[in-house]
Amino acid sequence: MNILIVDDDSGDVYFLRELLTDTEAEAARLVHVETLATALQKVQEEQFDVILLDFFLPGSQGVESLCRLREHAPNVPIVFLTGLKDDDLGQKMLEGGAQGYLVKGQIEGTELLCTLYDIIAQHRARRSC
Repeated sequence: MNILIVDDDSGDVYFLRELLTDTEAEAARLVHVETLATALQKVQEEQFDVILLDFFLPGSQGVESLCRLREHAPNVPIVFLTGLKDDDLGQKMLEGGAQGYLVKGQIEGTELLCTLYDIIAQHRARRSC
């Protein structure tokens, strides 16, 4: 699984790496970038199975980030990462085109891995119909 993490908080990225390392995701390849602009470049250069997108990024946030990334990677599922458990915000992100959202600090490695596999499988199934 090829995962792009778009997050400017190195502590959060370290946490995600540790979560996935502690699971059976040895085959997972994590690519980390800190800005939306860099993410837009990366998706033009490489294929990703899923993108983990932080809600707050320097110069861009929320649905704006999602829409811009969706334009450049229309066939890649995007999962929002947020530090706040806010169901209204999560619903807005899903309505904006995200395939899921996760609350940082409230997920475990196996849960993260299973969620990502499920989101990728659902996204592929929708595209094949």
